[in-house]
Amino acid sequence: DICAITVANIPYSEGFETGQTHNAGLGGCFLTQAALVGTNPWSANNTFTDYNRTPRSGAWSAFLRYSNTRWLFIPLNLTGNTSYTFSMHARQDGTDPLNASVAVAYGAAGTAAAMTNPIVASTGLVNGNYQLITGTFTPSSSGVYFIGINGTLNGNPWYITIDDISIIETPS
Repeated sequence: DICAITVANIPYSEGFETGQTHNAGLGGCFLTQAALVGTNPWSANNTFTDYNRTPRSGAWSAFLRYSNTRWLFIPLNLTGNTSYTFSMHARQDGTDPLNASVAVAYGAAGTAAAMTNPIVASTGLVNGNYQLITGTFTPSSSGVYFIGINGTLNGNPWYITIDDISIIETPS
């Protein structure tokens, strides 16, 4: 893909509603990935409702398949000493939060090794409604940063689903 815009600005929102192909790795200008375990990418969903994969809003969501640990990166222009709030909704199709979790961090590059600044600690997901995953962060200097969403699943449950990502300046 050749994109006119490669780095997003604040406010940022992603609901996966445009630029995606159903059941294929996430596309678009802002989304790159890094695998730690497994070979399956974060993928776009527009028809799957099994395994708790129904989108939270709109017609699309994103999911990660079992036996994978993978980062999804969003490059953003951020201003130093400004507080930002990250939020997204996530859920899984199993009952044990130890089997599926998400974490959020940021760093200077779209790599797993660069995700040195935590935003949301690893959070276990449960079957049922979407859980709000949120945290605030303040970069020390201005520049391009990569927000990383890490999904971790063992062999059971089958999927983590995410939707409605938002990054805004923290309201005063």
